[in-house]
Amino acid sequence: MRLDPYHRNLLVGALDELSAAEVRAVLGKDVADGRYYTLELPGSDSGMGGGNEVLCGPVSLLSVICTTNMGGRYVQAGHLDPALLRRFELTLFVSPLTEAQIMPVYERVAGPQAARVAYALEVASRSMTGEQGQSLAEPINTGVTLNYLAEVAALMAAGMHVTGALRAALEVTVVPFCCEIGEDGLPDVAARQSLSVTLERLLREKQMRTA
Repeated sequence: MRLDPYHRNLLVGALDELSAAEVRAVLGKDVADGRYYTLELPGSDSGMGGGNEVLCGPVSLLSVICTTNMGGRYVQAGHLDPALLRRFELTLFVSPLTEAQIMPVYERVAGPQAARVAYALEVASRSMTGEQGQSLAEPINTGVTLNYLAEVAALMAAGMHVTGALRAALEVTVVPFCCEIGEDGLPDVAARQSLSVTLERLLREKQMRTA
C-alpha cells in the first residue's frame, strides 16, 4: 500500500501499543492479556452505532514492514515525521545491488548479451541526471531495467535481433521514465538523444553485432 504524506499520519496512531486493559476500556473488546496495535478506519461503521470501525491485533503476531524512496525525487517519499520514524524498531538503508548480485536476475529475463548492455546503461545513467549537469530527469533503476529487458525478450521472441530489440525497447520503457516530458507530451529531445547515444556506445564496447 502506497500512502500519501497525509495518510501516513494513520501509521503514527496505528503503531502505538495499547495494553489489554486499555483495549478493553477504550474499545470495549474482550481480549487476552498482552500488547496490541489498533487502527481506526475513517469513514467506516462498526455496525453497532459506535462510529468508525477499529481494527485490533496483537503486537506479538504482527510485523509492520515499510519501504520508502526517501532521499530521491519521489513526491510521496517526502520527509518522514520523527514521531513515525521512532515507532519502527529497526531502520535499514539499502544500497543499489552490485553487478554480481543483479546480473543473474537480468540474464534470466533476456539472456547474457542484453543483460550486460542493460546493466551498463543503468550504471551510466546515474551520472547523466540534472544533478550532474546532464539531461536525464531520473536515472534508471532496477525496476526499469527489468521492464526494459522484458520488452527486449518479447521483441527477440518475435524475431528481432538483440541489438534492434535493445534500441526499440529503450523508447517504450527507459525513455518515458528517465526523460522529462514536455508540454507537448513528448520526452525531452536532449535526454532522449543522450540515452540513445549512450546505448550505441555500449553496443560497440560490448562488441555486439548490429542488425
